[in-house]
Amino acid sequence: MTTPEKNTPRALREVWAWKDALFQEVKHLPRDQMLGALLDNAHKAALAFGMAYGQPSQARKVAESPAHYGDKA
Repeated sequence: MTTPEKNTPRALREVWAWKDALFQEVKHLPRDQMLGALLDNAHKAALAFGMAYGQPSQARKVAESPAHYGDKA
C-alpha cells in the first residue's frame, strides 16, 4: 500500500531519503564491506555526538567477532 505524498509526514519522507542515501553510498560494495562501511559511518556519527569513543576500526573488530550465546558447559 502506498501513501500519497501529501499525507506522508515530512519526518518520514526525511527518513526514507536518509535510508536511500545510505544505500546509494554502499550499494556497489560486497556485503561484508558494505556492513563495515555502515559501521564505520555509524561510529563516526556517534563520535561526533559524544556517544562513543575510540577508532572506527575498533567498532568493526567487535562486529566481526563471533557471537557468544552463553556457556556450552
